Amino acid sequence: VDRIVVMRRGKVVADDIDPKMTTVAEVERIITGMSAKEIRDAIADGPQPHG
Repeated sequence: VDRIVVMRRGKVVADDIDPKMTTVAEVERIITGMSAKEIRDAIADGPQPHG
């Protein structure tokens, strides 16, 4: 993979993300639109049951 492009609702929200220089958490934050604090809080809460 040379780059990652993130689209939300048909609009490019991030372009030319270098996967060698970007963490998975950073890309997840871009994809979900969550703030860094929201991601930390969600991780601290642990997995949530589906259903």
